[in-house]
Parts: sequence; C-alpha cells; structure tokens
Amino acid sequence: MHHPALVASGVDSYLKLVAMNFNLNEVSPAWLALVPDLQDILNAVRAIPPDRWRERLAEVLDFAYRVRFARILMNHPATREMEALALHLEDVADDADRAATLDALSIRYASRWRMLRNVLEDRLAVRECSIPEIVTQRRKVRPILEEIRAKNRLSQQQLTDQFGLEGAELSRIFGLLEGWELVVRDKMAEEQWLFLGPRAGEVIGSNVVPFSRRGILPGAEKQDVDTVLAVRRQA
Repeated sequence: MHHPALVASGVDSYLKLVAMNFNLNEVSPAWLALVPDLQDILNAVRAIPPDRWRERLAEVLDFAYRVRFARILMNHPATREMEALALHLEDVADDADRAATLDALSIRYASRWRMLRNVLEDRLAVRECSIPEIVTQRRKVRPILEEIRAKNRLSQQQLTDQFGLEGAELSRIFGLLEGWELVVRDKMAEEQWLFLGPRAGEVIGSNVVPFSRRGILPGAEKQDVDTVLAVRRQA
C-alpha cells in the first residue's frame, strides 16, 4: 500500500502535468480556478485568436478569475500572490484586440477584469504604507496579537473576557486590526475566531504564521467541483 503522502504527491504532480497544456474550450470552470498556474492560463489565453472569443469561453475564464480573486480577498495572501494575479489580469485585459472582442459580449469582460486588477492594486498600495503608530501603540493591540500567537487563535468571547472589550470599543479594535490586516476573522462552529493576519509580524516581530483558509472554493457549482474531484480520483 502506498503511503498517503506519496499518493497525494502523485496526484499533485499529475494535476500539474495536465495543467501545463490545456485548451480553454475543454476545461471545467472549477478546474481552471483550482489547478493551473497563472502562466499556464496566460499561455492558453494567448493561444486563442483575439476575434475567436465567445460567450462560453469568456464565462469559463471569468469564473476562474472571480474565484481566485475571492480567495485573495478572504485569505489575505502574501503580496507576491496579489501582484501575480494583478499582472496576469493586466496581460489578459489590456490587449486591445482581445479586449474589444470581450467587451462586445453580453458582459464587458475585459473591463470587469481590469476592475479586479484595480482593486488588487489598491490593496497592494495599502500594504506599502507603514502601519501608523496610532495603531501599533494603541493600548491592547500588541497584547491581543501576542495572545493570538501564543494560542494560534482567539475567539471573540475570549477576547471580550480576557481584555474587557465590548460594545463600541470592541468594534473599534476589530476595525483597526482587520483594516491593517493584523488579524483575520473566521467563523467556525458558530463561533467567531481571530487569527494572525499577514501584517501581524510588523507589530510583534518574527515567528508569525498568518492564517490561511483551505478547502473547496466558494461559488463553485456542484458539477464543477465533481469534475475536479473526478480528476483527482482518476489520478
């Protein structure tokens, strides 16, 4: 019997191999959102003549982009991941001939993808700003982050009990911590939990492991998810 880790590694290798060469007319939207690297998608996009884009083809690509974009908004990933998607969308949407065809469809797809890129660029611009001292030196900000690091996570109830936060003060602290990506909130088993965000290390130093969500991507239709799972089983 194969070790589970080796089996998983084999599946990942198979999926990557498949992803290296594919036709956008033949793939599932969820597969496109889950598996290929952005460069592989760009190669597939460039293989399609600008005047050959049709509604179904644009819908598949749009689904993949919106799911990847949603993951970034939810997961607060590393800056390089945000930059990669922003640059990719620029390559796809700013080609004049391709954009003209895409924007003539029922949805102005090229314009939509430029909008997604602009949002990512705005988020990147915020990350280039230093976190102001009014945030980093605010009473309880550092202790809260230290407590989350020590316990890996902190529930909203624990935050209230341990730090005496409630009402308006609790809302203000949440706003600061989340707004500067110092924490990420996630709901599990009807409980709100706080995890360290990607910029927590700027306040409490190194040895910070930011929170990352795992699992099925939001918005994927059941048949699309089934397609992805079928590929994994066949591997």
